[in-house]
Amino acid sequence: MSGVRTRIGSERGSALVTALLVMMIMMSIAVPLMSMVDTQQRMTSAERLHEGSFSLADAVLNAQVFVLSNAWPTSDADRYDPCTQKSVSLKCPSPTAITSIYTGADYKSSAWTVTVHDDGDSAADYYDETEVNKQPPWDANVNGRVWVRADAHGTGTTQSLVAQVKMTEHVENFPRHVATTGYMTIKHIHKNGILTQGNSAQPAPLVLRCTGVSYSSKWNTGSGCLNLKKKKKKWITPQIIQEGYTANALPPAAIDGLRQRAKALGSYYDTCPASPAGELVFVEHGDCAYKGDKKKSTWGVYARKRIEVNSAANPGAFVVADGSVTFDGKLTYYGIVYAANLSNRTDRLINILKKAQIIGSVAVDGMGGTYIDAHGSPIVFDPTAFWDLTSLQGATIVQGSWHEL
Repeated sequence: MSGVRTRIGSERGSALVTALLVMMIMMSIAVPLMSMVDTQQRMTSAERLHEGSFSLADAVLNAQVFVLSNAWPTSDADRYDPCTQKSVSLKCPSPTAITSIYTGADYKSSAWTVTVHDDGDSAADYYDETEVNKQPPWDANVNGRVWVRADAHGTGTTQSLVAQVKMTEHVENFPRHVATTGYMTIKHIHKNGILTQGNSAQPAPLVLRCTGVSYSSKWNTGSGCLNLKKKKKKWITPQIIQEGYTANALPPAAIDGLRQRAKALGSYYDTCPASPAGELVFVEHGDCAYKGDKKKSTWGVYARKRIEVNSAANPGAFVVADGSVTFDGKLTYYGIVYAANLSNRTDRLINILKKAQIIGSVAVDGMGGTYIDAHGSPIVFDPTAFWDLTSLQGATIVQGSWHEL
C-alpha cells in the first residue's frame, strides 16, 4: 500500500500533461492559421489567373481597335465577323503577336473571341448586350461608332470587356490658294476676271509648279506654263502668281486619310459616281465628267438657272486619286476639287468649260494641268471650303464607354 501511495503522490509525468495542453493550444491556433494561409494562397492564385485573363481580354480589345483604325467598316462588304485565337484575317488581331506576349503556365490553355457590332439607330452610349447583338457587324448607321467586345481566358475564368469605338478625324491643312496646279491654260477671259477672290479678306494666289508665264496675242495651245492672251490683264483679281511651287497639295498619308473617311461616309468609289455631290466624294480611278443641264442632270439642285452641287453653307470636296474631272455647262460646284494625280500624268486633269464654275479652290498635284474655257468667273476663291476637309486618322475608344462585364 505504501508503494501505491508513493506513486500516487509522486509528481512524475506532470510535465507531459503540460506539454500536451500546450500542444493542444498551439494546434488550435495553428490549424486555423494554416487554413487561413491556404485560403489566402488560393485567393492570390485566383486573383492572378483573373488578372491574366483580364489582361489578355484587354490586349485583344485594343488590338481590334487598332485594326479598325486601318479599315473602318462602312458596309456589309466590310463586315467584321467574330475573330478567335485561330482566326487568320486582316480584320482580326494577330494570334501570333498576342501569343508571343502572353506566355507561361497561366496562358497554356488560353482562348479569346472578339466581336464588332454597330451601336444601333439610337446611338446609345451604354452597352445593352441584347440590343447590340442584334446590330450588324459594321457601321450601319454611318455615325462613326461601333461596339467592340472581347472575351478571353488564360487558365482562369473568362473575362469580358466592351468599349464603344469611334473614328477620329483631322482637319487637313489644304493650301489656301485660288488654284494650285502644275500649269494652267486659259482659253477664254471674261472682262471681270477668269479667277476672283470672292469674299476673302486675304488675297489668295494662283500657284504654279512650272516657271515662265507664256503670253500670246493669239490662242496658245498650252505648251508653256501659264497660257493666256496678253492683251487681257484682268484675268485674276488681284494678280498674285507664284511659280516654281514644289509641294503637293497633300502628302500620301493625308490622301489615304481622305480615302478612309470617304469609306466611312459611304462616298468612296472605285470609278466615277453618277453625282459629284457630297461632303467628301473620293474617286479612286477615272476621268469624271459632269454637265449642268436642268433637263438631263439627275443630281444637284436647279437654282438660279443653274445646277448647283452642294451649297455655300455646306461646301464639299471632290477628290480624284488617279484621273481627271471635267465640269461643263451651267454647273456651280461649291467646295474643293482636287486631282491627286497618283500616276503622275502631265495632261489636263481639271477642266472647267462653258459656263461651269467652282466656288472654293482647285488643286492638281504633280505636273498635271488645269484647263479653263468658260465664261464669267470659273474659279471663285472661298475660304469656307477648307473648314470641313477632314480625314480619318484612326479609331479610339470613347471615354467612359470601356468597362468589364
